[in-house]
Amino acid sequence: MDTAIKVAAAAICAVSLYLVIKKDSAPFIPMIAIASVIVISSMVVAPVREIINTITDIAETAKINGSVLAIVLKTLGITIVCRFASEICREGGLSSAANCVEFAGRILAAFTTLPLIRTFMETIINMV
Repeated sequence: MDTAIKVAAAAICAVSLYLVIKKDSAPFIPMIAIASVIVISSMVVAPVREIINTITDIAETAKINGSVLAIVLKTLGITIVCRFASEICREGGLSSAANCVEFAGRILAAFTTLPLIRTFMETIINMV
């Protein structure tokens, strides 16, 4: 709950700063967006680590292959980072760059999951 309040406070501060300077200092608006993403993201580093550790523990208990877990976590990371980057591009008025970032994220996610897809297909072929 404490982290959620800090995140909300940081977001409110960023929006307030945006509203104050949007007319007079428009070039600084993308910097506010980037700074707010960095500040808010840094606030959730510890919870993200705890999530990853918990998922890893559960996977070990369930005897899930570590490489499978790594692929899933990498894919999740790619989607989160690309989403943040595309939103920053949109805030800066670069919707075409945002679309490219989203497309690149999809390609990278698909590329990252290729070993899983290959293993899945080999398993199916071996069953037949």
